[in-house]
Amino acid sequence: MSAGAPDDALARVCAALDAAARDILGGEAPPPVALEAPRNPEHGDFSSNLALVLAKRARRAPQQLATEIVAKVGADAGVRAIVSEVSAVGGFINIRMSPVYWQRAVHEILAAPRRESGSRSSSAVPIRRDR
Repeated sequence: MSAGAPDDALARVCAALDAAARDILGGEAPPPVALEAPRNPEHGDFSSNLALVLAKRARRAPQQLATEIVAKVGADAGVRAIVSEVSAVGGFINIRMSPVYWQRAVHEILAAPRRESGSRSSSAVPIRRDR
């Protein structure tokens, strides 16, 4: 993948979340960072339960941890370049990626080599355009 590719961008976000968690834990290794699609699309493009997982070890409320993590992640210039919003809601960390991220993702999908079946991936969905 090229520099700035969507996977690189998500790795950058995960690294920032990991660094924030490590800082909160006083340098201890945090649990692995997981990003998921939130159930409610209004909450962003990705969501992490990192604060909920850290709460017991840090002996703090999940929402307080999520707010602190959001502040630390938002201070990372590299993350700000690819993320349009990071918020703490109910102990979850919600992330909305920038339009540049999605443009790169679409570009990579369209630039991917076609498979023998003619599709770019096994889960490709045909797109109809009105003529």
